[in-house]
Amino acid sequence: KKNPNPKGKRIGYKSNKKIVQMEQNLKLINWALDKAHIDLFITKAEEKIINERITKKAQREAGNIREIQYQDKFLQRIFNVDFEHGGRFYGGFWQQIPSEYRTRLTIYNSRTFEQDYSSIHFAILYNEIGQPLNKDPYQFGMGDRKTNKLVLNFMLNSEHLEACLGACRKSEKVTKPKEFKTWKDYVLYLQSEHEPIKKYFFTGYGLKLQKIDSDLAEQVQLEMINKGKVILCIHDSFVCRLRDLGDLIECMNNASISQLGFRLFSEPKVPKVWTNEKSIKKRTEYFERRKEFFVSNGLKYSHQELQPM
Repeated sequence: KKNPNPKGKRIGYKSNKKIVQMEQNLKLINWALDKAHIDLFITKAEEKIINERITKKAQREAGNIREIQYQDKFLQRIFNVDFEHGGRFYGGFWQQIPSEYRTRLTIYNSRTFEQDYSSIHFAILYNEIGQPLNKDPYQFGMGDRKTNKLVLNFMLNSEHLEACLGACRKSEKVTKPKEFKTWKDYVLYLQSEHEPIKKYFFTGYGLKLQKIDSDLAEQVQLEMINKGKVILCIHDSFVCRLRDLGDLIECMNNASISQLGFRLFSEPKVPKVWTNEKSIKKRTEYFERRKEFFVSNGLKYSHQELQPM
């Protein structure tokens, strides 16, 4: 109510059995998150950097720096217009931090891994037309992958071409590739790269796809809870303890087969096996960061014990 320019507004709805079940499922997910110890393995200096980055420019210039709200572990599902559009999970503090710091998330003080399913929408669309996706849908000859990904999602979520072009011009996250004179040239180039599914662009179909991926996310979280494991949902990716990665991949495949009728990805991203040299380097970096963490908090560090300074 305090926001003079909200992106949307709350609308009323009539409940039914399906909605009641979603509410019960959400309560179970939030119960599990509430019981779990979820944290960030960072120093005070790094926390300050993150706080500044998650603060909007106007607030930052006014000196009103936000702080990471570690207590924000409760999720809500946000739909658009009706219960067949949107429905993604929002609210966790891990969704607010810069993506490069997600590797520092810990669950029950254990190291974590982010399993990314960012190609999920295109995998669904290509399977709908009978052409299973076998390549990265965001990697082309022109334009970097990050920009291609963001603009392609604008194309799926926008209801018409002009709305998509407006989103491109307004977004601070994308810059028009130098190979193209106008945003329209670039957008049409991306459309040509996905000629088989071009009918889905500029129709707002992306919100229907969000409903599909949010239903998958709901099932995955519930199945993991049933296994006694907690995961952190970030729309189309999940953060889990390293030891739980195999269970997470299994649950995602189960969900996609039961809800879509096919397995989304036959070769999901998994951590690469480190060489001895790389393993030693990573382990050294870990203990150096750990030492910095304790020293910055007024503790004397050693491998054997920690004593107040």
